[in-house]
Amino acid sequence: MNLQAKIKRDIDSHALMSCENLDRQMAAIDFKSLARYSDDDSEAAYTVENGVATIDVRGLLVPETSSDYRSWGVTGYANLADYIQQANDDYTVTSIVLDIDSGGGYVAGLDGITETIYQSAKPIETFVSGDMYSAAYWLGASTSKITASKQSGIGSIGVYVVHTEESGWLERYGEKVSLFRSGKWKAAFNSFMPLTDDEKQRLQEGVDESASVFFNHVAAQRNVDAKTVKGWEGDVFTAVKAKELGLIDAIADSVAVSSGTNQSNTNPKTEGNQWIYKRRKPKLKS
Repeated sequence: MNLQAKIKRDIDSHALMSCENLDRQMAAIDFKSLARYSDDDSEAAYTVENGVATIDVRGLLVPETSSDYRSWGVTGYANLADYIQQANDDYTVTSIVLDIDSGGGYVAGLDGITETIYQSAKPIETFVSGDMYSAAYWLGASTSKITASKQSGIGSIGVYVVHTEESGWLERYGEKVSLFRSGKWKAAFNSFMPLTDDEKQRLQEGVDESASVFFNHVAAQRNVDAKTVKGWEGDVFTAVKAKELGLIDAIADSVAVSSGTNQSNTNPKTEGNQWIYKRRKPKLKS
C-alpha cells in the first residue's frame, strides 16, 4: 500500500489528527514524485554549522515512512527520531535545532518522538521557518526553546477525527445499504448510514481525551494554564501574538540567530563551517 492510500485509510478509520488544515496538507504533498522516489533522491538528514545540527521538519507529520519524504511534504516521526539519534552520536554536533514548517498531522507517533527529544543528550531547540500548527506545535513545545520568524503562524492546538458519510450520495443514485449486526458496535462508524448518538459520543470522547493530553503538555512545557490553552479553541496566532501568549520565546530571521546553543567547532579535518550528513536508511516499513 502506498503512502497516499495509507493516509486515506487512516483518515477513513477515524485516526486522531492534530492538523490545522488536513485538505491543504494533503494537497501540498507531491504524491506523483513520491511514486518515482528512489533512495538517491533523499535529502540530508541534517546540516551542521558551528556545531549546531539543523533538522528540517516539513509538511504532514505521520508516524513513519519507508524513506525520507520531507522534500515532497511528509515527515515521519520515526525518521525524525532516527535523525536526532544520529546527531547525538555525531562528534561534530554540540546542539540540535528543529527547523519546522508544518501544519501538523497524526497524533499517533507523537509520544515516541517527544520521548526521543526528552532523552537527547544534546540540547534541542526549535526554529519556526514557516508555520507550526497542531501536532507540529506539540513537537516544538517539547524542545527547550522556540524561536519563530515574524511571518510564522503558531497554534491550532487541538485534536479531531474525520467521519465521511455516504448515505446521501447513495440515496441520490438509488442505492440503500442495510446492515445486520450482532451488536451496536459491530460495523460501527460505517460510512453507509448516519452516526448514532452513541457513535458520536464515542468519537468525541476519544478526541477530548487526546486533546486534554495536548493541553496539559503545552501547559507543562510553556508554563501556561491548561484551561487557558483549551480556551483558545484551536485558534491560530501570528508570531508576535504567540510570543505575547507565551507559546514561543523569541522572534528571529534565521536558525543561526535563533539558537542560543551555538558553539564553535574546531575540528581541523573539516573545510569551512558546514557539514552535510546523508541519512542512514531507516529500518521502517512503508
